[in-house]
Amino acid sequence: MPSKIKTRNRGRLRAFLLFLLFLATQVSASLAFGADLNPQTVASELRAGNFRQALIDSEALLATHPGDPMVGTLRGLALRGVGRWKDGLRSFDTVLEKSPRFSPALEAAAETAYLNKDTRAVGYLARLLRLQPENEVAHAMAGAIAYEKHQCDVAIRHFQQSAHALAQSEVGVSQYSACLLKSGRTAEAVAILTRASAAMPASKNLQYNLGVAQLQSGKPKDAVATLKSLTSWSDPNSEELNLLAAAQLAAGDLEGSVASLRVAMRVAPADERNYLDLAILSLEHDSPTPALEVADAGIQNVPHPSFGLYSVRGMAQAELSHYDEAETDFAKSLELEPQNAGAVAGKSLYYTRTDQPDKAVVLLREKLRGATQDPVLNYLLADALVRAGAEPSNPEFKEAQVALQRCLHSKPNSVEALALAGKLYIKENALEQASQVLEQAVHSDPQNRAAMNQLLLVLRKLGRREEAIQIADKMTALVNRGRQDSEKLHIDTNR
Repeated sequence: MPSKIKTRNRGRLRAFLLFLLFLATQVSASLAFGADLNPQTVASELRAGNFRQALIDSEALLATHPGDPMVGTLRGLALRGVGRWKDGLRSFDTVLEKSPRFSPALEAAAETAYLNKDTRAVGYLARLLRLQPENEVAHAMAGAIAYEKHQCDVAIRHFQQSAHALAQSEVGVSQYSACLLKSGRTAEAVAILTRASAAMPASKNLQYNLGVAQLQSGKPKDAVATLKSLTSWSDPNSEELNLLAAAQLAAGDLEGSVASLRVAMRVAPADERNYLDLAILSLEHDSPTPALEVADAGIQNVPHPSFGLYSVRGMAQAELSHYDEAETDFAKSLELEPQNAGAVAGKSLYYTRTDQPDKAVVLLREKLRGATQDPVLNYLLADALVRAGAEPSNPEFKEAQVALQRCLHSKPNSVEALALAGKLYIKENALEQASQVLEQAVHSDPQNRAAMNQLLLVLRKLGRREEAIQIADKMTALVNRGRQDSEKLHIDTNR
């Protein structure tokens, strides 16, 4: 399910017309202009959008006052206004060659280059900020450029110094909050988006982004409240409903999550992610029949279904013991995306679940040649080797350990890998080490019954009776809750 800040809209972050009002009231101190034609006249024409006349008049002024920086800047703005922004930049550069500290020309050059994605914007902004370190609009543009270059640390520094300039900019606030989330500063992102949403209540983008930030900050109930308000508008879309479903699931509302995904499927029947999320949710709650139905619907309705839908349908088919159909789906998945770890994972899981782990080992060894550090493929290889009978006395056991170490190096909190590591320690009778990794697995995912079951066995062998009783009680509660959730899932799926 999505958890990504939206930073796009129909236009780029636009700075203010930085100094036209200034131009309208200022006259060069060193030159005299006539009453009929002067810089104020040209500035008024620019403000009125009469760019062609402004260009004619600024060039006439420039002919009689060729060294005046104000006139050269006005000409550059007029050129930009008629669509000749590159010529406008040349006009600003001419001014800056003679008057390198003339800030109106530097501001105009920076804005023009920024709005047209010209690489020179960075240099103009750096020069401008040396002259005007408190210029919030310049900081906002510099922050946006850093964001687009994926330099969030730089972007955050600039955005922090452009609070007022960002206050009414959806894109600027969204970029700022996206970088804060990426940097783990979730509380700051929530605060900024809360203020911006209140200031711009008509912005669906900001409401959506606030929901993302609340969900990532570990406040799913707040995210649900925000997103329910958003999706109650007259035109809810699939992306918003999908995020609402993710928040509801995180808040423990399985029934609501399923309902939101079903609405999203009706709103956007060609949007693949909703079918994938609902099918995976069904599989996670031991409901392969609904998963199969949803994946079938996705493959029928999505114009070009990805390997993911075929992989999920293959998993559901395997769970239902439809092995021929499962193999066909996994073959199609690999055909669509032969190098994708997800497609390979689906095929290998099919082999292991149909008691063919040797075939999974061959497949995974082959795919790992080109992706030796892939955490998913390494975990699956370790699992397949163990299922194929790897024991401490044979080389396959060592191969499984090495693969698992690679997986945990990339994903140290992978519950599945930690649980498998616990199983390997148990095989070696290293029960203390097994208890440590299994406790870490249960801490990372308190609802993982496989890890809890292994931990229970280890605790009993170690004589840690009270801890074992606590784990057993938690497992009983999880089993009962799982039954209830499975019933809810079946009811919702058949509506």
